[in-house]
Amino acid sequence: MKKTICAVLCCLLLISALGCGSSAEKALVGEWRSISIESGESAGDDYSSALAASMVAGGMAGVRMTFEKDGTGSTAMILFGSEAEAATFRYSVSGGKIVMDFDDESRADNEIEYSLDGDLLTLKNDGTKIVLKKQN
Repeated sequence: MKKTICAVLCCLLLISALGCGSSAEKALVGEWRSISIESGESAGDDYSSALAASMVAGGMAGVRMTFEKDGTGSTAMILFGSEAEAATFRYSVSGGKIVMDFDDESRADNEIEYSLDGDLLTLKNDGTKIVLKKQN
């Protein structure tokens, strides 16, 4: 009887340590901050793109994204150190894409191509490419 109880407890501990969700979802968990943003086919060709890129590189502007273990997340624009345009969402990962279902129904749900390389997360959508670095 003691062995059975011990075996059940060990299994429960192992399951809770492993968590739930796919390995791709587990790799996303944490806070991410943009280190570069390129928009459209003319990225870097016009003054606006160059200004936006320099503001991101200088830390004056950017994007923050947080992915939680429970499949929820948040995102915000960062302008001169303050967050703006914050939003919360539920997410899932499938076939190299992050599917985001925003809590605010006025925001369009989104499906974004992504790739992970160590502590760098690259997002691509509609000609825009954002590279984020994991913070924790």
